[in-house]
Amino acid sequence: MARERPPKYLKLNPQAIRSYKPPTEQISRWHFVIDGRRENFTTIATKYALPVEQIIEFNFPGTVENGRLIPEVVNWYLRHHDEFDCPETQDGINRMFKGGETIAIPRAPPPPRKPGQLPTLDEAKEWFVKKVIPLRTAKAGYSANRTWKSPQRWITGNTEDPNGLCGDTTLFVAEEYYRQFKDYRTSDGFIIGMVLWDGEVLNHIANVMLRQNRTSKEQYVYDSARQEAKLLVPEATRICIPKSGQYNNASLLTLWVFDLYYKEKPQTLGSWWTGRDSRRGGVITIGELAAFM
Repeated sequence: MARERPPKYLKLNPQAIRSYKPPTEQISRWHFVIDGRRENFTTIATKYALPVEQIIEFNFPGTVENGRLIPEVVNWYLRHHDEFDCPETQDGINRMFKGGETIAIPRAPPPPRKPGQLPTLDEAKEWFVKKVIPLRTAKAGYSANRTWKSPQRWITGNTEDPNGLCGDTTLFVAEEYYRQFKDYRTSDGFIIGMVLWDGEVLNHIANVMLRQNRTSKEQYVYDSARQEAKLLVPEATRICIPKSGQYNNASLLTLWVFDLYYKEKPQTLGSWWTGRDSRRGGVITIGELAAFM
């Protein structure tokens, strides 16, 4: 009889373990076993150029202990998992596919970033969530102990402060990004800038990832009738300035905003604007850091 041993934590939730499937967002594709006599985890791992231990552990948690694959636990899963019930091998020691099984193939992890290499936009978003948001130890939004500023600070403007007002936090995020990556850019064409929302009564500023070739300071308003953002052109210069801006409606509203003041995860500018005003009223100003100094 095939050697079997259940995973160590089976007693915690037996049914969840017997029906386990990897998280969808971590699966690159599914492999369908056609011939159980010719296919096994080793041939599948070879086909997808992944370590066999990674594929087995991905599908059957607890099969790798201290970096070592435990065949007895693999056999247990192949027999007791709701979607397998595999037969024994001819020698009766292990279990084998019978055909018809589906094996989840994990997404290959991205290669480690080399020292000095700029992050991608996705890596910058992950950096903001994991490294920057925790630096704001004050609560999200208004923080009474940081509203006071000396007369000198009112004159010289915002100062870097993860627990400060929105202008202070926005400056902090930009400079923390520079300290970390020695640049304001990403490797895939974005650059950290600022976005200001001016409402009828309130205003708020945060960081926005602009396209590197579209960093000029511009203002946009939302046309609720046409449901689109459009460039706000001053009356005095309307004759000599094109009515279309650097960004069209879709590209503007899908820019990514980092808002440390409210401790919000990265979100699109469209979502961020709606969070400030459900009707997207007011004026949005975007631009590189120097344009706001």
